[in-house]
Amino acid sequence: MSIGRRTASPLGYVVECRGAWVRAQIRSVATIVTVTGCVEGTNVQLVADYVGRFTTLDTPLIVDLQEAGSGQRRSVDRLVTEFAKRCNERNIDWVLVAGVGTESLSDLESVQRAASVADALEHFVRVISARRRLPLHRLRTAPPPESGLTPLRTGS
Repeated sequence: MSIGRRTASPLGYVVECRGAWVRAQIRSVATIVTVTGCVEGTNVQLVADYVGRFTTLDTPLIVDLQEAGSGQRRSVDRLVTEFAKRCNERNIDWVLVAGVGTESLSDLESVQRAASVADALEHFVRVISARRRLPLHRLRTAPPPESGLTPLRTGS
């Protein structure tokens, strides 16, 4: 697989994928992956592979397709479907930000949508706040220690 060409810009590194450009911005709440240019049959797999790399970060993701022109509607749908599959496999929360007229894009029910990147970031802020309000016993996933073990001692 050949990855696109990296170029430096004032906005960070931009990867060129045969007519589509992918840029990532890591924020404290989520990683924003922005796709611009034209996504079509000749580059959709390259774009999907590069965007899919960000699922290895195990952080919430925002995929911004507002400025991505669609050479073929099926290509963008394929990109979203493949990305949703990767996120579901890794159990990663993600939000799709797409332009007007893409409401029927990818009939996946599990796809969260937002009108803008700011709305998507606000969504994750609310999720994190709700998680912080949960009692600690609900957050623990490990079973309680065996009753035969002596408790750890702190101090002298």
